[in-house]
Amino acid sequence: MTIQKFVFRLIKRSSGLMMLVMVSVVLLSFQVSGKTFSKQQNVKKQTALISTDKAELDILKKRINIKAVNSNLQVFLDRLSVESDVFFIYENELINKEITNLEFENEELGEILDKLLTNYDIGFMLLDENRIVIASLESLQDKTGRIKGIVTDEKGVLLPGANVIVDENKFGSACSHRGMYVISNLKPGRYTVKSSFIGYKPQIKTVMVLPGKTTELNFELMAESFQIGGIEVTAAQELLPTEVNSKTEINSGEIEHYQATHLGDVLDLVPGIQKTDNPGIGKTSKVAIRGGSEDALSAFGTKVIIDGIPISNNVNLQYESLVGSKFGGSTMGSSIDLRTIPADNLENIEVITGLPSVKYGDFTSGIINIKTKTGVSPHRLKIKTNPKNNETNLGGGFALNSGASLSYNVNAATSQRDLRLDGDEFTRYTGQLVHNDFFFSGCVNNNIKFNMQGIYDEEEPENDYSKTNNYNRGFEVGLADWGEYVSQGETSKIEYNAYVRMKRINSRKSKLLTSDMRVLPNGDSVTSYIGVVKNEGLEWTSGATFDWNSVFFTGQYIHKVLAGIQFSYEANTGDGIIIDTLFNYYGADSKKRSYSYDNIPAYKILSLYAEDKITGHLLFDFSLMFGFRYEMYNPQKFNITGLWGDGDIIQSKQGTYFNPRASILVYLSDQNQLRLSAGKTSKAPPLSSLYKPNDVLTWRNPYSRDLHYVTIDLKRPNLKGYSELQFEIGYDHKFFNFLGLSLTGYYKERNNEIESSRLPVFIETDLSGANELFYIDTYSSDENFGSSITKGIEFSLKTNKIKSINTTLIINGSYSYRNKPGSTIVYDKNPDESLGQYENYIVHTSTGDQLYGWTYLAAGNWKDQLQLNYYMQYTHPELGLWITLRAEQLFSDRSKKYNLEPVDESLLNPEKLISREYEGQIKTKPIKWLFNFSISKSLFPGAEVSFYVNNFLDDPAVYSYYQSYNTKIYSNRNPDLFYGLEFSMIFDEIIK
Repeated sequence: MTIQKFVFRLIKRSSGLMMLVMVSVVLLSFQVSGKTFSKQQNVKKQTALISTDKAELDILKKRINIKAVNSNLQVFLDRLSVESDVFFIYENELINKEITNLEFENEELGEILDKLLTNYDIGFMLLDENRIVIASLESLQDKTGRIKGIVTDEKGVLLPGANVIVDENKFGSACSHRGMYVISNLKPGRYTVKSSFIGYKPQIKTVMVLPGKTTELNFELMAESFQIGGIEVTAAQELLPTEVNSKTEINSGEIEHYQATHLGDVLDLVPGIQKTDNPGIGKTSKVAIRGGSEDALSAFGTKVIIDGIPISNNVNLQYESLVGSKFGGSTMGSSIDLRTIPADNLENIEVITGLPSVKYGDFTSGIINIKTKTGVSPHRLKIKTNPKNNETNLGGGFALNSGASLSYNVNAATSQRDLRLDGDEFTRYTGQLVHNDFFFSGCVNNNIKFNMQGIYDEEEPENDYSKTNNYNRGFEVGLADWGEYVSQGETSKIEYNAYVRMKRINSRKSKLLTSDMRVLPNGDSVTSYIGVVKNEGLEWTSGATFDWNSVFFTGQYIHKVLAGIQFSYEANTGDGIIIDTLFNYYGADSKKRSYSYDNIPAYKILSLYAEDKITGHLLFDFSLMFGFRYEMYNPQKFNITGLWGDGDIIQSKQGTYFNPRASILVYLSDQNQLRLSAGKTSKAPPLSSLYKPNDVLTWRNPYSRDLHYVTIDLKRPNLKGYSELQFEIGYDHKFFNFLGLSLTGYYKERNNEIESSRLPVFIETDLSGANELFYIDTYSSDENFGSSITKGIEFSLKTNKIKSINTTLIINGSYSYRNKPGSTIVYDKNPDESLGQYENYIVHTSTGDQLYGWTYLAAGNWKDQLQLNYYMQYTHPELGLWITLRAEQLFSDRSKKYNLEPVDESLLNPEKLISREYEGQIKTKPIKWLFNFSISKSLFPGAEVSFYVNNFLDDPAVYSYYQSYNTKIYSNRNPDLFYGLEFSMIFDEIIK
């Protein structure tokens, strides 16, 4: 048994043990901090001297001549202040003490204070090079202080989300929606504090923390970004990652610079995602993070979140939507269609490929966290065009009374798939309205969003002899509320959201069919007809989240605690699949019937989660996170025996999953750090696998020639979800504050995947007193018996801006390996005995068991890829110019099938032996390159034009390969040469 499998089984069976371990870690942190406190108590007779600045320590070496006769401490300190030019800060009551004869000749100031104060349990602390604080030893040693303040830009605008970090101990805080931060539990002394925010130059300040006091420290960050018309060009991100999980951040400037039409167009900036299509909305767009494009479960397990609201695809039942090479693949049981998320309204995208916080659930592959443009912003019009797509976007935001705002965005886009045909288009209309306001003296920041979208995917070409009339139409309306409450002390925060969304499904497929002569109800007779099937209904999604965040301290350790609950309710209603029995789409003799969605149960998911993020020092500065998430897919009842390990505490129809997660970020030095994470995630099964429409098989009796219909119930209401165990290790290094290197290795093991086997159906008939068995056909049966392993290495090498040439260089690399063992059953009714294949499938009949056909496990396969992406970005603020050259190199692309269909190779003739050997060989594709460039140039204040060319070398990257040992095929791996143009203008500038 491998180590990974052992750990997986241990986690699966020992949720109680994991809880005990987590509690032990918390208690350990208290214990360690308690020991530190005890050591401080034992230093009672030592004077506190706290300083990190050499210049300040020099003042204590100044030699003094002074004496006192029957005086008191206050008078003596006043005289000492005159002699040393040092100002003493103290409370009068503390130093109202009598002293006897004292005389110091040519002694250092520090030694004088030591001898003078120690007997009174008083200590001193350097405030700066000419001020010294006099206080009791207890207050200096035991009391802590804190710093607080605000972070603004140079114009005084608050910067919510800005980070503030104490360099000496890595204590930190992010600014609330009020732009405020608080860092507590700091020992008295001098600290170096850094504030940073994307697009701004980090600012570093020093501060002296006093015992029991709050010191105000405000930051004013200077923008490093500049405008090219309405495009904001931000400074490069930090050379070292600030969080333990691997992630890629894409800002609005990059999105606009690359002229993305939807979310999927810009995700090729994420390491390992290969660009296979040009920008456009003609086909469905899907993504699988750290998974192959052919892996539907990886795509289904990639979670998309917009403004904190999850965009679920769990209850997608579009069985009859248009699919194919022209329209793209089905999104049912896979990723959401990324075309439905316009790119022009995206403020930033965070793609988390590693193991995230426990606040994220119901996913296995990764998180795409999106923030749309809200708040006050310029009113801007954008127009984009390329050979197949046209798009217009209008957006902006108004300031209202008392700090409130109202923002809007309207987008219209259309794509003509075939320029030679009218009536073959995809059109998208999207609108969003967001109201932001503050309540309760600014403690609550609340957002209300209303959004709607209309989709028209049409195929009704003019002058089409077959009278094609197909479409995917629909609209969506959503209402969401989200926000946060921050306590006055800034040490606790409540985050919340609630949402409801209704999506109208309206699809139609048709085709010309021929049949025997049929008489219609009106008396006409036909031998051909247009068969039609429709998919109509409403898809409902609603849910809510409540998170509590708090910060507290145990000695030298800071704890950031999160606890929360999530609930979602999803359902389908409506007619569902509509089949005209007179003009049946599946054939004149088909018995497939309509399938209503009203009788399908709703989907409910309940999740509880908690985590503690501990920051402190133990040999090295570190940030440790551990927590768990308890996922319940369609919870049914409470099981009290689950408290002591007998089953799940909450029994759920689709499974209950305890998902522990832990990670640690170790700061080895200011130049390098180590990242480690391990944990488990899970995903609910798609509703399309639980409640499939019935299948109807047709069989004609060979003797009587009668037709028989067999209805197969494909519903699997007790299917369970699937889980994934993930490990990740990363190392980051910064060279000369100029070059950053990040290297990450990961291992993922997915279990209980939903797989489909083809199972046979038989019929037994009584013919003249003798029963005879007949094979009809096979049907698809879904079960939880699949598994897969994915592992890989990713790296990123990036520079700060090379000022002499105004250029930033980035290289991303990704090696991925995916192994999918065969787990489904293959049935063959006619085994070939000449190849060593013999019947092994047992059919139970009225006269006994009978062998009919044979079964074997499907072949497994593995695939690996090594992909390198190169970026060169040139920016020139004075010229208002941004040029990006991108090169994608697929360095290695290999695949192999194994455990092929069982045969006795000794019985194969030479030709079949060669064919089988070829089928089991490693297939290697040659290296390919893809070159793209983008240019953005300002025209006049508030306006710019952007231009891009993809595959500007017009290299199709033709790959010639043998489909079989004697059949050669050619395939283009690069998208076609493609270009696009964009113009945008801010109306505010014209009004000025």
